[in-house]
Amino acid sequence: MKILVIDDDKDITEVFKIFFEKNSMDCHTENDGKKGLERIQNEDYDIILLDLAIPNFSGKDIIDSLENNGLINRKKIIIITASAISDKEHKYYVEKGVKAFIKKPFDISKLKDIILNVANMP
Repeated sequence: MKILVIDDDKDITEVFKIFFEKNSMDCHTENDGKKGLERIQNEDYDIILLDLAIPNFSGKDIIDSLENNGLINRKKIIIITASAISDKEHKYYVEKGVKAFIKKPFDISKLKDIILNVANMP
């Protein structure tokens, strides 16, 4: 399984990378929203873990750009965020095609189950 993690916090992306590689998954990381979007557009990933609060080009910007380019429905996106998400925002992201949400701080032991669940979604 090939996973892309986009988060501006390098410690978080490193934790994800170590975890996924220990679980025999191919993990790529990006700490910049625009570079992350470029990777999404140029490479195929089974799962994209996306932080919403990325300076200069946020997770929302990435989702909106993927939708505008007709790519959103072909991506399995999981939002990872420390921010509170209102019901309205949750509905917005689900309607855009986001498959799951992970609230920071998260329980790493449950991460594999979430990833496998999303990977098996149509």
